Amino acid sequence: MAYAHPSRLLVSVRDEHEARLTIEAGVGWIDVKEPRNGSLGAAPAKIVAQVLELVGNRAVVSAARGELLDGARCAPCDGRLALAKFGLAGCARVVDWPSRLMQCVSTFSATTAAVAVIYADWRSCHAPEPEAVLELAQRDRFAAVLVDTFDKSAGGLFEHQAERQLEAWIGAAQQSGHLCVLAGSLDRQSLRRALELGPDLVAVRGAVCGEDRAAGIDPCKLAAVVEQVRNSERCSRPVGERLLSGRA
Repeated sequence: MAYAHPSRLLVSVRDEHEARLTIEAGVGWIDVKEPRNGSLGAAPAKIVAQVLELVGNRAVVSAARGELLDGARCAPCDGRLALAKFGLAGCARVVDWPSRLMQCVSTFSATTAAVAVIYADWRSCHAPEPEAVLELAQRDRFAAVLVDTFDKSAGGLFEHQAERQLEAWIGAAQQSGHLCVLAGSLDRQSLRRALELGPDLVAVRGAVCGEDRAAGIDPCKLAAVVEQVRNSERCSRPVGERLLSGRA
């Protein structure tokens, strides 16, 4: 399967229209979410299906499924999704969060891999410690690790974690064979810093939107971010082939 370039950029979209803009801009990784429902707010199943139909094989498509403890549905997700994920806010207060998460992941089809989510602001949102999430990812059926922020009003990724800590998490994820994705209210400046840390992917929403992440995608901002990632000095190996190697 061929993927568009730049291969290291993932853009979150909320509907079919935004997915079309993103594909036309040359983005090869798309995540479907509803930003008004939170950091990993789930979009309606109908919207996910429409995006998948539009995209076809022109990009890898993933989807957010909401927070595990906030009514996130464990119903089977669309089998055409390459990846799906649940947020873990509040799970530090729940002893059996790993089994609850794995119960939901077990409903995924054989062609949909799971993403383990580390919240950089894990203390304030009472998410599990990052090391516990990495340990779970290493021993269960996860293909990727996402480092994101839960509270988008409380600052971006680098306001919650130092670069040295982020590098450690990236290294741990990649050494265990997982894709590592950096997100968390990345703007143009922090996007450059994120790319320099060497993740497999960087994920954006607000950086390509109008006034805020809940507004629609601005084609001019999207084009600028695509160009920035395309021109980034550090290049990683193609991640599309590694993600889907050995999978149908």
